[in-house]
Amino acid sequence: MNGQTTGPFTRAQLAAKVASGELTGATLVWQDGMADWARAETVDVLQPLLAAAPAEPVFDAASFIVGTWQLVDKIEIPLGGPGAPPVIGDVSVQTHYRADRTAMLFGTITANLTPGMPPAVQTLSGQGTYEIRVLNDRSFILTPRIEVTATLGSQPPITSIQSTPVNFTVVDQNTLSLNGGPGVIRRISN
Repeated sequence: MNGQTTGPFTRAQLAAKVASGELTGATLVWQDGMADWARAETVDVLQPLLAAAPAEPVFDAASFIVGTWQLVDKIEIPLGGPGAPPVIGDVSVQTHYRADRTAMLFGTITANLTPGMPPAVQTLSGQGTYEIRVLNDRSFILTPRIEVTATLGSQPPITSIQSTPVNFTVVDQNTLSLNGGPGVIRRISN
């Protein structure tokens, strides 16, 4: 194990190592009569033990995401014509994902649109549904279908449907990275 030779083991000890996950089909093993080390899955006497191993747990992303998550990040706001530099704003959005695959969100985008003036604050609110597709034991794609209403000052509200799939990777129990990049969302409540 871990580059070290261990053993010999009894059949019962090998069964216990399979059950604990310490011995898998990919583990290199050797026994008397073998010319070289081989993967455990290729050794006839180990195949029944490996077949009886408990199935690896499947990542339950739908249960994992349930709760309230917060995104605090920067956002580019395109203003002006082509070639004009975007304004950088601050976004803070909380999204509450429910077990019944419904979601609601609220938040703000704050930016200094005009130098020397107070920052503009756009409020966001919305609700809808979401779907999840598990990619592996650490990542999943969440596809929302959330009707979001954005309000800026006294201007009429603008409503749109947010349905862009987002690839999340689990960093830890309370942190997800966005699209494998540096952006993260954090769990703020279950």
